[in-house]
Amino acid sequence: MWGRLPLPQVALAVALGVVSGLYIYRPMFQPPGPEQPPDGTAGSPAVAAPEKRP
Repeated sequence: MWGRLPLPQVALAVALGVVSGLYIYRPMFQPPGPEQPPDGTAGSPAVAAPEKRP
């Protein structure tokens, strides 16, 4: 058929697969976003809309 793949190509493909899988699971190059409240809650009103003082 096509013949064998050289060992360096197989090692590169395996390494890229593992690294991309880890990146999809937990992105390392993006800073974490702000914490969001759980679904169904809007958070406390003081955090959502702070009061304006004259």
